[in-house]
Amino acid sequence: MLGVEYLGNRELLKLKKAGFLASSTISPETVLRCYDWATEMRNQGECVVSGLSSKLEQDVLHFLLKGC
Repeated sequence: MLGVEYLGNRELLKLKKAGFLASSTISPETVLRCYDWATEMRNQGECVVSGLSSKLEQDVLHFLLKGC
């Protein structure tokens, strides 16, 4: 039997994950709340999964990576 091969950080598989999906049309107030949420997730070291297809999803990725 062949072993499983991994590419990347295997420790991420152990973390609790949060999904983030956003519509392409969203109110400005909600956008700001999403930025705050992303900053909080980054500060807590949470694992966030996203499709990165909308502008807001790409912006959230920026906030998540900003602390790196």
